[in-house]
Amino acid sequence: MLLMKLFGKHISNQAIFTTMATIVSVCALGVSLMQTHYQHKYLHAAAWPHLQAEAHRVEGKDNDSTKNVMTVNLMNKGVGPAILESVTYQYKGKKIDNLETLVRAVVGNKFSGGYKTLVQVK
Repeated sequence: MLLMKLFGKHISNQAIFTTMATIVSVCALGVSLMQTHYQHKYLHAAAWPHLQAEAHRVEGKDNDSTKNVMTVNLMNKGVGPAILESVTYQYKGKKIDNLETLVRAVVGNKFSGGYKTLVQVK
């Protein structure tokens, strides 16, 4: 009855229900688009790498072929890919320039100069 007063003519029930269904559909589309947008933002924010480093030094015996072994494991425990743009070495609060200097600082004069770097992707 209110619609008849507003528009000044008789509006069928079918037209009322059609209009209401269209309004509900447009609202549902808007909510769905907003939910998709926020889900995309959440997934982007949740995909962060979490790097964990472990260093171990093992001193072998004199007859052992691996006299002194130092390993550094860098693992990505996060969800997203880890892209390393630079690496900084630090030992006992002092910044180290390169890997060889770091090995010499940790192992000392026992380092004979032969080291190899292994990269293993897990």
